[in-house]
Amino acid sequence: MELVYAKQNKLNFASMKNKAGNWIVADNGPASAAAQGVVIPESTAVSIVNSPNANAWPMASFTYVIFYKEQKYGNRTQAQAKALRDLLWWMTHTGQKFNEGLDYAKLPANVLPKVEKQIKSMTYGGKAL
Repeated sequence: MELVYAKQNKLNFASMKNKAGNWIVADNGPASAAAQGVVIPESTAVSIVNSPNANAWPMASFTYVIFYKEQKYGNRTQAQAKALRDLLWWMTHTGQKFNEGLDYAKLPANVLPKVEKQIKSMTYGGKAL
């Protein structure tokens, strides 16, 4: 089950032994640490399960938002496309300060440049947003 569900419902959960042999208690910091030391591809599609990081929770995963690179489809307006771009930027930058209070891990610093590149690749009618 998701860590946030267990924490918010005050459920017991166990420590787990990670790849480095350390016993780790599930929490936001160890979940975020799972991406440190992992090569993040340009697409950001990667598994961070069993991270080599000695402080990592071994069963961590990213949450993905999937969007079309080309935002001009159907009856979608350019304003709607820009609103999505702005929301994604806020979520990955300013919005990160709310993560821990909601029991979610912050986006690791080594992932942010890849995420920014994905957001900046959005187009509308073949032109950058």
